[in-house]
Amino acid sequence: MKENVRAVWASRKAYRWLAASAHILIIVALGAAALDRGPLIVALTDTAGTRMRIGELASTSRACQTFVAEYDDLSQVHVKLDPYDRQNTGSFVLHLRTKPDDVQDLRTLTHDAAQIEKEAYHLFEYPPIHDSAGRSYCFCLEAPDAGLDNSITAIGTLENLYTHGKAVFRDMWGQGIGVRDLDFRLGYDLSLTGKLAVFARRMPAYKPFMFGAGWFYSLLAVAYLALIYLTLVMSVPRSVPHHEDPESAE
Repeated sequence: MKENVRAVWASRKAYRWLAASAHILIIVALGAAALDRGPLIVALTDTAGTRMRIGELASTSRACQTFVAEYDDLSQVHVKLDPYDRQNTGSFVLHLRTKPDDVQDLRTLTHDAAQIEKEAYHLFEYPPIHDSAGRSYCFCLEAPDAGLDNSITAIGTLENLYTHGKAVFRDMWGQGIGVRDLDFRLGYDLSLTGKLAVFARRMPAYKPFMFGAGWFYSLLAVAYLALIYLTLVMSVPRSVPHHEDPESAE
């Protein structure tokens, strides 16, 4: 009898540890799935600053922004656009180039002006550029068939919020009023391991003392998972009555 009770107690104890382990695996899997969902979006001009419309994108006008890609697999440009409080028709074009005056586009995307929402980021997505890390690029916005009364615009910043590039204009008054950068973000189609590597580099960046060391965040993650694990172990009921305690069973 005593041996049977001990076996039951041991199996139930093992169940508690297995249940906790399963919960931890589910938490890790859900976290990995969330991190792996979609490209890595890097906000470049989201800090406080003065924003304004840069003028109509119509006829010969053009608005460009130079930048340096931080990572490989550059696959998205998000630009804050505005319809000038009207429903526009026609199309506009984004040219991705290595510099504003290039005649050869790396990517060319044509979008419908009717899709533009008021002061909202508009997504331009294209096949990834696999070796983009550290390289200089620019995107240029044009609407050669649009008139002044049927045109969209982009939003720019008067402060130099992005120090690795600048706004470049042609036939637009944005340059004359001192717009330094367009309001934009970049997207990178990184793998899960690539995103984890970026996360590991960014967490300790610009932080003092031990908060600037990568090992601190690794230790913190291990401690966090261990605490959850032990909490789950303690929360699973033993389901063993006192009279079946293996130490007191007859």
